[in-house]
Amino acid sequence: EVDAKTTTGRTQLVEFGLRKIMANFPFGAGLGEFHALEGGFRNPLGDWLGVHNTFLMLLGEGGVVPLLLFLTFVARILYLGAVDREHGDIVFGFGVVLFLGMIATHHSLALRLTDLTLGLMIGLSGRRLFFDRLDRRMVMSVCARPGAT
Repeated sequence: EVDAKTTTGRTQLVEFGLRKIMANFPFGAGLGEFHALEGGFRNPLGDWLGVHNTFLMLLGEGGVVPLLLFLTFVARILYLGAVDREHGDIVFGFGVVLFLGMIATHHSLALRLTDLTLGLMIGLSGRRLFFDRLDRRMVMSVCARPGAT
């Protein structure tokens, strides 16, 4: 059964966050507003709790455009990884881990593990694109030399 007890109150945080998103749609409420949802719920230390979802945080703080830009960025990395037969499985696996982390926490973009994961995904997925261009440039420079056949 999914309720406030089994989700440790995260469903209530998401519901509160969605209400705040709708109140500030489509431009967002501003930077930092979803890291600590004032007027929502507090932890045992008395601090306001965040929305616990990176995608909702991006939408709630920045609005539709930043969320779409981020999703396009990650989708492009996943696409480039998918067409790379050598590293596609690795990039896809990192993508799954990244998305699961982003669904479960609102501060994943500030974590070193996320930085490492994104860096590896970018490196592995862009590797083929970079070397394809490098190979074409080398062929073009060799063919452009005087006396080249």
